[in-house]
Amino acid sequence: MGCLARLGCLIVVLSVGIAAFLTRDRWMSKLPWTSSRPDSAVTAIADRWHPLTQTGANRTRDALQQLSTPRGPVFLTLEGSDVASYIFMQIAKQMPASTDSFVAKIDGDRIRLRARMRTADLGGAVTGMLGKLLGERERVEMAGTLRVIGKGQAEFRVDDVRIRDIGLPDPLITRLVRAVSSGPRPAGLAENGLPIAIPSYIGDVRVQNGKITLYKNVQ
Repeated sequence: MGCLARLGCLIVVLSVGIAAFLTRDRWMSKLPWTSSRPDSAVTAIADRWHPLTQTGANRTRDALQQLSTPRGPVFLTLEGSDVASYIFMQIAKQMPASTDSFVAKIDGDRIRLRARMRTADLGGAVTGMLGKLLGERERVEMAGTLRVIGKGQAEFRVDDVRIRDIGLPDPLITRLVRAVSSGPRPAGLAENGLPIAIPSYIGDVRVQNGKITLYKNVQ
């Protein structure tokens, strides 16, 4: 009798185990230590600062060749760090020679660029406002959005600037952008925009979750 009882218990345990295995997708996702949060994971990766590299810029340039062909895709989604290198290495060349230590990261639908600059290159309006708070060189962080403004031309529209974590008011952002950017300003460029040359077949750009999607101009 005891043997039969133990056999019956074993059958019950096995039945429960099999049922649990077959329905694991329903109950495992509800456990706090197994819950899946892919969006959070992507955000964590996107939130890291990445140095600008020629390798990343080259990967973006090579990938863009796919959009240039008539039978190629109508859009490409690339790593934000690679596209940032492709874009911001152009901007780096516009900025004063004293600028170094460039890094960038994706922040939602915006991009952040950070570098170290000689304070004297920030323009008199900025140094006049912050005065003795600044040292000889300071960390400058600019955040903004990407926008195609014409055939072969885009802009990095800067809407937030922090110098040593001190935020600048909007009027000073425009003055700083003008102070640190050299070269011609194309038609359609915003007052707080930095120009970016892009292939003529790029019609739009979207930034989201650490990725940047580039769309072909199909018109």
